[in-house]
Amino acid sequence: MTLQELGNLGELVGGIAVIVSLVYLAVQIRQNTQTVRASSYRGVIDGLNEAAALLARDPVLADVYQRGCQKIEDLGPTEEVQFRNLIGLQLGHFAVALNFEKRGMIDSAEIEPYGVFIQSILETPGGAHFWKHYRHFFSALLHEWVDTRASSEVSLHFEKSS
Repeated sequence: MTLQELGNLGELVGGIAVIVSLVYLAVQIRQNTQTVRASSYRGVIDGLNEAAALLARDPVLADVYQRGCQKIEDLGPTEEVQFRNLIGLQLGHFAVALNFEKRGMIDSAEIEPYGVFIQSILETPGGAHFWKHYRHFFSALLHEWVDTRASSEVSLHFEKSS
């Protein structure tokens, strides 16, 4: 073999090595993306389930939550703080889920059941009252979601509590 042929062979082997490296890199990026998506999804689900776990463990807090959803005005000052924080916790985690969905890190179908749950909270008199008075603490993305998803029931509760 001549020096020229060896050089050509070296270029061919180098080209193949570059292609193999690019394919390997693409596979690694895809796996990393899937891992990040799974981690994001898990974090959101854990956050959304946090409030449910609090209520399941504490019957007194569950009672406060239930009464607050029906008529927040019947809660004492400490109970109202508990209720507001529970609703805020749920909405805050859902806002994170919406942000991840917008960025393509979570599929819409994965958070849809939680969206139905959030909507049901906002359609209670206490949930609607909370949203009316504390919506400014939440992202524009959550505002948009509420504005497009919440039924007229929320608007009715807003009008009654004005």
